[in-house]
Amino acid sequence: MNSKEAFPKIIKAPAVVLGCLNPNYLRVIVLPGVGMVDGGVQHDLPLEIVPPDLRMPNTEFMVLLDRTTKQFVGVERRASTQEVQD
Repeated sequence: MNSKEAFPKIIKAPAVVLGCLNPNYLRVIVLPGVGMVDGGVQHDLPLEIVPPDLRMPNTEFMVLLDRTTKQFVGVERRASTQEVQD
């Protein structure tokens, strides 16, 4: 295994929307209920990287973190249970 496989440039982490607490930013909880950060870590995402249909409170998605810049660069929809069963 080479270093590119061991350390990908983009990391995916689960997140849940808390709400829009600051103008142009969406407050999310990253890594809810995981390990020592049991309650997750709150972070503000710029609204432009989150599609409008994923901005409602309690919506779950995956955030994409660029390891080199340490910035959130996008989001991905999580597969629903129906999609997983098909």
